[in-house]
Amino acid sequence: MSKFDTLSNRLFSKVAGGIYGLISSVIAGLGDILSLQFFPNYSIVNDMVSELGITSGGIFFNFGLIISGLIGLAFYYSLSKVFLKENRLIRKCALISSYLSCITFSLIGVFPAYQEKELILSLYLHGTFAALSWITGSMYCFFFSILMMRNKFYTNYLAYYGFFCSALFIILLLTWIPILEWSLSFAIFGYVIFNSIYLIKINTEEFSNSS
Repeated sequence: MSKFDTLSNRLFSKVAGGIYGLISSVIAGLGDILSLQFFPNYSIVNDMVSELGITSGGIFFNFGLIISGLIGLAFYYSLSKVFLKENRLIRKCALISSYLSCITFSLIGVFPAYQEKELILSLYLHGTFAALSWITGSMYCFFFSILMMRNKFYTNYLAYYGFFCSALFIILLLTWIPILEWSLSFAIFGYVIFNSIYLIKINTEEFSNSS
């Protein structure tokens, strides 16, 4: 086991990986829902997701991003452990890109998309971290899907879904259309939920077999 894996194992092995994923999703979802209450005229067709972070209820949205992104580190490490017997390089690429995506996702919340002159730096940093999160998000979905296709115990349906999410990241990067950003948000929400449930299922089966 590499030093990278050893450190991750010490930090994230205390709780079942699927639980981390579910907690991360709930926190992100609550942040969105609460912030929407302060934006009565919000439209997913015309307004980007990040605009929720600059309303009077933006604190809920931003903290939701920060906390869910950090918890996501534990989830993706747990997901990567399923593929310890698969290609080591692909697994490492999947894990590193997922870590980078989670970290930059959290930083989106640290730097909301304010457009006032004195806060223009926050807007630029916000856009940069969003783009980096999408790029690395596309990468980890792609790499994890390859690993899923090669793992005989993992369902291919989740692999296909991962390839779909990877493509959606790229399309959004090229278009920056609000409705596509929301579509991606729902898609990744589903990606984390489905994989979390699968991880819990795997852990339950392993416990049953070892009993």
